[in-house]
Amino acid sequence: MAQRATRYYAIAAGGSPQPVFGTKLTAAAAASKNPVTLVVADSSPFFVNEFAVLEPLASFPERQRVTAIPDSTHVTVAGLQFAHASGVYVALGAQLSSLYIQAKDGNVGALYIGNNPNLKKDTGSPAGQSLIVKLQVVGAGGQPFDFNSTTSGITDAGSASEWWIDGTTGDLYLPSFTQV
Repeated sequence: MAQRATRYYAIAAGGSPQPVFGTKLTAAAAASKNPVTLVVADSSPFFVNEFAVLEPLASFPERQRVTAIPDSTHVTVAGLQFAHASGVYVALGAQLSSLYIQAKDGNVGALYIGNNPNLKKDTGSPAGQSLIVKLQVVGAGGQPFDFNSTTSGITDAGSASEWWIDGTTGDLYLPSFTQV
């Protein structure tokens, strides 16, 4: 197991949950049994030989192995079983045994972390059941709030693609995880 540190990521569009470790397709991708190069907003969450999980919200996710990362806006996967539209989320599919997320001090709004792409900020409704934690706002220079989750070993490991976040557009968060 190895600890995987990242960089600060921004909430792309408040009110629209996004993968904690992921990006969006910026161009449609066709189905193919051959390698497919995905055009993405940011390739930094991915590593060669790990998995990318395409998350079309109206259907089932598709998991494919990353075979190359040509540059900061392209990720090549082994193939695609289905076509995917521009705007589809692409999440990191690495297996993890622990997750840590710290809000950035000086953010405008709270961060909402959950385990479902249909994450709702309103925990009072049944639809909000995927919300796990709300990280409150802290002024610049203050100690930011954080969240961590661990499993009890390799047999209970989860996927990085299972974690979603929402908040105010432009607010920052710093995620890391222990990779299995």
